[in-house]
Amino acid sequence: MRAKPEEIVSVLREEIQNYDTRVRRDETGTVLEVGDGIATVYGLDQAVYGELVELDTGVKGMVMNLARDSVGVVLLGSEAGVREGTVVRRTGRAADVPVGDGLIGRVVDVLGQPIDGLGPIETTETRPIEHEASGVVSREPVNVPLQTGILAIDAMVPIGRGQRELIIGDRQTGKTAIAVDTILNQKGQDVICIYVAIGQKASTVARIQDTLKKHGPWTTPSSCPPLPANPPPLQYIAPYSGAAMGEYFMGKGKDVLIVYDDLSKHAVAYRTLSLLLKRSPGREAYPGDVFYLHSRLLERACRLTKEYGGGSMTALPIIETQAGDVSAYIPTNVISITDGQIYLETDLFFAGQRPAVNVGLSVSRVGGAAQTRAIKKTAGTLRIDLARFRELEVFTQFASDLDPATQQALDHGRRLLELLKQPLYHPMPVSRQAILLYVATSGLVDDVPLEHVRPFVLGFAGEIEAEHPDVVAEIESTGTLSGPAVECIRAALADAKKRGQRHMASIKEIRTHIKSVEQTLKITNAMYLISSAKVKKARKQLAVRIGKNAAQGERPGRGVHLRGNVVELPLDGIRPIADGQFQGDGFGIVEAVQKRQNAVRRGRKIGIDGSWETMEASVPVCGLMTLPTSTLWRGHAPGERGLDDRISQFDARLGQGGLRGGDLRFGIAQLFAPADHRGL
Repeated sequence: MRAKPEEIVSVLREEIQNYDTRVRRDETGTVLEVGDGIATVYGLDQAVYGELVELDTGVKGMVMNLARDSVGVVLLGSEAGVREGTVVRRTGRAADVPVGDGLIGRVVDVLGQPIDGLGPIETTETRPIEHEASGVVSREPVNVPLQTGILAIDAMVPIGRGQRELIIGDRQTGKTAIAVDTILNQKGQDVICIYVAIGQKASTVARIQDTLKKHGPWTTPSSCPPLPANPPPLQYIAPYSGAAMGEYFMGKGKDVLIVYDDLSKHAVAYRTLSLLLKRSPGREAYPGDVFYLHSRLLERACRLTKEYGGGSMTALPIIETQAGDVSAYIPTNVISITDGQIYLETDLFFAGQRPAVNVGLSVSRVGGAAQTRAIKKTAGTLRIDLARFRELEVFTQFASDLDPATQQALDHGRRLLELLKQPLYHPMPVSRQAILLYVATSGLVDDVPLEHVRPFVLGFAGEIEAEHPDVVAEIESTGTLSGPAVECIRAALADAKKRGQRHMASIKEIRTHIKSVEQTLKITNAMYLISSAKVKKARKQLAVRIGKNAAQGERPGRGVHLRGNVVELPLDGIRPIADGQFQGDGFGIVEAVQKRQNAVRRGRKIGIDGSWETMEASVPVCGLMTLPTSTLWRGHAPGERGLDDRISQFDARLGQGGLRGGDLRFGIAQLFAPADHRGL
């Protein structure tokens, strides 16, 4: 098919009209060397710090080191295929990530790419990962509480929206648990939550993701995903990527909660990159700008004025200490940057106090400004009471005689600690916290037994929520605890105590009866052990005596032959006495009861093997029966009736013409119990 001339002319005319006369200029460089995720590039003389570059292999990188003749590029991907001579192009823009509402409820990597298998993310905007923090003019004081749902924190270490509160402690002390509980408590609070996993294991990230899906507001527009990062370059930019995503929502007037878990691994990753980039090491091999590393990150968390959007971003960085050393380099740096810290103590954790918050070392520089009036009123003396309890506990641990005031203070402190215990994934609403704090700090439950304080108070709080919803609604709406509400709580508590006393009385009676039964059982078991010991001793003595007699060539008894480990028992001399019963003398006696119409006849064959269990027709009645000596005396205690007295006591059922093996075994064992060893 030939094209028409007019069609060719129209195509040429369109190409001429769309021809771009502008000259495109790309600045490129080449890779000199690559290794450990770091590429040294020659030729990018105009590159700036933090600029994004692209390699021919498709991998992107970020400029992090500026030298006279080269630049150091951190690869944000695999270095496979990158070798000497690979072309590197400048992009002219800083490293950025996509932002927008499409990120909510998704799991993405540090570059904003989805990794949850739910398809691409629809976003129209991007934001640089490195951004200057908001100035003083655009900031507003932190005075709006951010409820964590954890009683110990909301009561003594309050967190406000826009605050930077450090969570610090040793490994496995519950740092991540506090952060996750705080995220779970934001359900229905219109707070965007971002969890940044820095250097965490894939299993840890998966577990947190599953927890958020199961307990949290994952499907609602009030949460954002974890950002996993494993290689050092990705660990380095992970918190900045999360902060960029949070700043987008903050600029839209929303409240954001971001968790950095944890900045200790972030500092280690930055140290690794700095050493690979041949920067001079400083204290603990960290570079000199490690303080600036975290300060420029955490300063981005703030609360904006209404003129600048009115949003806020609250940061909860996590720092892991070694052996409780809070004076180490990185912990002291971050403590000086943040607005307070929540210190988790290992001893408290292993003592069962969870969350293991050390009240003495934990502080919030915002203070009561980030508390509701109800919490502030009811928790006013909590920190002082706990501090007093700690001091008295140390001074009186070796004391035996305490005055009533000291004992009362100790009992009050122990009950406070019991009420501050809280399981995982069970955040408390403000109303429940206010009720618990009021009854605890007022000493209204000091007369409740220590082991019953927590279930009693929690049950009482549930009754208040069910039977007095007006009190709960007042606390939630106004944030205060009025006088009528206090009187209602006191009256309900007195009634609950009366019911509890009656219940405890019945439980006490049951426990007393159980203890008496247990004591009786112990006595019975002791008597059984004593009897068993005596039986064992008698068996041992008998076996020794039989062995000695056999060694001396003596006959063990009348009609009995001991040959090795076998005893021969004659079954002759059987004679009837009356009604089918038979009796003999000596060791050749077997008595039995059979059906009246049957009788034992001489010459009938019966037998039994060495185990005394199965019956075989092997020997006549008047012959010999062989039995192992190891089982001859089994199961019988000494001191029983003699042989002649027991002859008529045993009844063995007879089948159709023959004795059953079990009956015969028992009969012979009865006859030759240890009590009869006197005739041996």
